[in-house]
Amino acid sequence: FALDAITGKELWKREVGGRLRGVGDDGKTTVVSLRQGTGKGSVVLAVRRDGSVQRQFEDDAAIGVPSVLGRHALLPWKGQYVTVFDLDEGREVARAPLRAQTSHVLAVGGALYFGEV
Repeated sequence: FALDAITGKELWKREVGGRLRGVGDDGKTTVVSLRQGTGKGSVVLAVRRDGSVQRQFEDDAAIGVPSVLGRHALLPWKGQYVTVFDLDEGREVARAPLRAQTSHVLAVGGALYFGEV
């Protein structure tokens, strides 16, 4: 579920399976990474502010804490990669191998931060 931070009003609610790994939000879209019920792989869910699902997919990789900027989700996986996923087209458009342990992507003030801690 998502709540309006100012009013506390519920914006949307969706039944999903799995355990939460992380969430990213850019004010228009929320991207959620869940561990599948089997304990392996991930479910990624992109939900618009009105509660409509923009994209949902499963992946064999353990996807960490995502971020979202406009139509792109940034998905860290395997501790060293970040995939840029086009939410409109439903496909990977870029991949970056990183030299530091990476399980989180954080967007702050137009800058992106990648890391573990």
